[in-house]
Amino acid sequence: MTDAFASLGLKRSLSLEEEKIIAAFDARAAGAHPDAGGDSARFGELEAARRTLVEPRLRLRHFLELECPEAATRAPGAIPSTIAAEFAAAGELCARVDGLLARRRVASSSLTRALLGPEQFALRDEVETWLARVQSLTVEANRALETIDRRWREGSPDPAAAAQLQQVFMYLSRWTEQARERLFALSET
Repeated sequence: MTDAFASLGLKRSLSLEEEKIIAAFDARAAGAHPDAGGDSARFGELEAARRTLVEPRLRLRHFLELECPEAATRAPGAIPSTIAAEFAAAGELCARVDGLLARRRVASSSLTRALLGPEQFALRDEVETWLARVQSLTVEANRALETIDRRWREGSPDPAAAAQLQQVFMYLSRWTEQARERLFALSET
């Protein structure tokens, strides 16, 4: 397995700032880019490393695969209650949006579509509120990631906590994508 941290010349860490990752990528990729006469395989390796390290859930998984392979393959524990509480709300809101979008697709007249407008605007507001909630949970998860990273560097690694946090980031990433897709669909006329 290629070490994404080493590929970009970064110290292995659970918590990395995106700007630092991008700067490391830019510094190495400039000479490796095929348009500049570089090696396309090397450029591909650098691009894969950047994608892996920028996304917290992928970075966590990669870190665990490198540092604690047994933790990376073990099923994580229970989902934290702060995340579990969001499942029902996420599913219910997505179902309501999808229902409205289905009704809008089969609406046979402009008047029928126009009558769906107030519901569409209200749902758009709800999705924006939900997206803000998911972004707030992402900020909390990043703080937890910094704490786990600090403890790891201080000699108290907690692979189980890191694996569980990787799972949290997976859900948050999925919900962010779902919210943005629904917002886009709701903005179409």
